[in-house]
Amino acid sequence: MLRVDKRVGTIGEDFLFERDKPFLGTNVDQLGITPGRLTEYRSHMNSSRVSRLDRLDNDDVQFNMWGWGAIDTFHHKGVAWLSVAPQSGPQREYRKLDGQWYIYED
Repeated sequence: MLRVDKRVGTIGEDFLFERDKPFLGTNVDQLGITPGRLTEYRSHMNSSRVSRLDRLDNDDVQFNMWGWGAIDTFHHKGVAWLSVAPQSGPQREYRKLDGQWYIYED
């Protein structure tokens, strides 16, 4: 779906961001998708227990499954499809699943 919907950057439970414009709330009209298409995204997310999806650089994507904390103490867990193998570091740890798929935790 993201391959077709080029302007979708982030879909959260109750917010949307346009690609390359994080933290600036938007709507389906600005993203060039229909309300039905957004419902389809959120239906897939709900059935997979994904709370948020983010398009990253190079059309990589991460699916946040769990988040906890406040402001600068947030911790996340999720799954990501990454075109280049990531490096774990002090901010985030990655574990390879299969092919380009990784589990991440920060």
